[in-house]
Amino acid sequence: MRKLGAAAFVSYFAVSILGTVSCLSFCHAAHAKPPVRQLPGNQAMPVDRLPDSINKSLAHLLRLRSADDRYSVRAFFDDHPELHNNSRALAESALNYAAIGWVNDSIQLIERAEKLSPRDDYVLASKAWILYKAKKASAGLRPATEAVKSKPSARNLAILSEVFRGMGDDAKAEEALSKAADVDADSIDVVGAKIRMSRGRFKGSAGVKYATDFLKKHPKDLRALILRSEVWELLGKNKDAIADLSTVLALKPDHLYAYQKRAERYQKERDFKAAVKDVRKLQTFKLDPSAMVIANGTLAECLESLGDLKGALEARKRNYVLERKISSFDLMRGDVKQLNSGFARDSIEYCRLEIALKQYGTALPKLNSILVAYPNNTQARELRARALEGLSRWNEALTDWDRLINKHSSFPKWYESRAAVYQKLGKADAARSDLETARKLSQDP
Repeated sequence: MRKLGAAAFVSYFAVSILGTVSCLSFCHAAHAKPPVRQLPGNQAMPVDRLPDSINKSLAHLLRLRSADDRYSVRAFFDDHPELHNNSRALAESALNYAAIGWVNDSIQLIERAEKLSPRDDYVLASKAWILYKAKKASAGLRPATEAVKSKPSARNLAILSEVFRGMGDDAKAEEALSKAADVDADSIDVVGAKIRMSRGRFKGSAGVKYATDFLKKHPKDLRALILRSEVWELLGKNKDAIADLSTVLALKPDHLYAYQKRAERYQKERDFKAAVKDVRKLQTFKLDPSAMVIANGTLAECLESLGDLKGALEARKRNYVLERKISSFDLMRGDVKQLNSGFARDSIEYCRLEIALKQYGTALPKLNSILVAYPNNTQARELRARALEGLSRWNEALTDWDRLINKHSSFPKWYESRAAVYQKLGKADAARSDLETARKLSQDP
């Protein structure tokens, strides 16, 4: 289930909003009828009659979900195999995966949950919402409708409203949302649906109002604080997002996801020192590999912005070692079979810093391997040309500059770089021609 590749994963925040689908309000669930697991023979076993090991693990998973600490939920579920055949745990983890943008994995988990508990309304509604997030709202209509028929709760009706919204049926979406509010207007699920639907209509300020109104009544609700921080993020109001994330961390100092998100907001505000401090703090906790890759990527970017290229290189190197170990790719050996794009992008960033620090010999083999897998990657080819120049392998560098210019002939810096190589090869006329072309391109509007 674990995925790697910080460069690919960094974009997940745009998906996340709108990722906060809560488990039942935890304090309410403590007094409600225990959720059930479907067993062979269609016998329902209440959670409190499950084996103690599963009971304790499930209770802890639900606590993490109620705090919307997406990193901790993912790591805890992965590390507790006793939960992997429990429908509620599978549903919660599927929702969490969808919230961080791992939609395909999320669908796999929720389908396993449905096989275990095919008539559980919580599982059915969860599947509907995940399909909606996967842009398969029409496929989500059946489980959403069955969930509401089984139990017309605020949560189930709110999810049905989002499914209708995803299908483009605004009238039915509003009707279902109104019914959900009638059942429980103070439900975080209803508030979340209102926020997501307002975002879909480009009314982010309305989403802020919904979250703020809820927080006036529930100022310590971590899910609502995370949700509002994501609305602020989408509105470009990083300082407001930082304020909400700081409140989360004041309430729960070990909230891993909040540390990462606050670091990213500090980075956007160009407060790189504060971002580095948050990432360093995050890395004092036990992180799963994917979270560590993201943290190292953020750390590398911020350290580079602060001028600490050696520190940035070390952070990139940690990612390279981690991803190479887990994915079994060895770029130094030329092992590129089925090389995933995330690892390739992260490795290119690693090589870029190596070249900036004149470590040409270590960068070159990795770039050779990347270009075998992705021959049209212009960044890798440009970096290889520079590495070859650093090693005084001028003819090979010229071949790469030729290929780049033949493919994209409008970049003056490439002509300037090739001109420098021509000079080294004693081809003065060709060098002058390239410099003239670079001058003309630079003057073009």
